[in-house]
Amino acid sequence: MVSSTSFLVPFLLVSLLCMMTPSFAITESEIKDICANSMDPSFCSDFMKSDRRLASADLEGVAQISIDTGHSKATDNLNFVKSLAQKTTDHKLQDIYKSCATNYEDAVASYFKF
Repeated sequence: MVSSTSFLVPFLLVSLLCMMTPSFAITESEIKDICANSMDPSFCSDFMKSDRRLASADLEGVAQISIDTGHSKATDNLNFVKSLAQKTTDHKLQDIYKSCATNYEDAVASYFKF
């Protein structure tokens, strides 16, 4: 399961990036500044290096990639919890997983309103 810190990093990136509006590719210096102000600079730096699209993206593109990645990871987590509920034969545990999935799905829906 992804930690709450790593789940929030893309949102922090988006808020920081929305304050800037250049139309050229993001620089290494800007990446360092953004990540230095994130909740988890190491995770942020790893994230910024993880997707080749980020190397040529402007700030708006980085924001969109961050949102897309956050949504994808959140959906993966939700599907994982749902699969746990389906696989277990323990009814009490199944109820817990289903409750977790419902609450997580509500949280994801509130963050990602498209």
